[in-house]
Amino acid sequence: MPSDLIQRLKRGSLARAGLYDDEAVELLAAKLEQINQSPVETVRVLFADQHGILRGKTIVKEALLSVLTNGMNVPGTLLLKDTSHRTVFPVWTDTKSAVSGPLRGASDVMLVPDITTYRQLPWSQQSAWVLCDAVMKNGRPIDFAARTVLKKSVQQLLEQQMQ
Repeated sequence: MPSDLIQRLKRGSLARAGLYDDEAVELLAAKLEQINQSPVETVRVLFADQHGILRGKTIVKEALLSVLTNGMNVPGTLLLKDTSHRTVFPVWTDTKSAVSGPLRGASDVMLVPDITTYRQLPWSQQSAWVLCDAVMKNGRPIDFAARTVLKKSVQQLLEQQMQ
C-alpha cells in the first residue's frame, strides 16, 4: 500500500485529533485500496439516529479519501429528529424549550467513519455504505448519539462481567 496514502491519512484532522491511531490508519489505507479497485461508484456515509433511522450523505467514491481523512460535517439537527423527520426542538429560539449547548442554532456535527463497517450493498453493486460515529466538530463524543450509547453500554457490561 502506498506510503503517501498512509501519510496523508496521518496528517488528516481525524488522526491528529486522536480519533484514528496508527493501526486504524493502516486499515483505512488498505481498505481504500480495495475500494478503489471495486466497481463501487457511490458510498453512503451514515449514522443511526436515536430511532435507528440511517441518516447521512451519499458521496462519489473519489471523495471517500477526504471523508476518511477529515470526517464529514452534517447538520446537528439530524440528531434532533422524530420518526416523521421533524426537528423536535426549536433550535433557533432563546426560549427555555429551545436546544441549549453545542447543538443550539443547528450547529454542525462531524461523522467519523468506522471502516470496519464498510459494505458493498448486495442490492446495488455500484453502491456501498460505511457507518460513522457522530461527534462534535472538536472530536468530543456526543453523549446521546446511538453509537456512543452502545459503546458505553457494552463497556459497562464488560466491566460487570469482570466483577
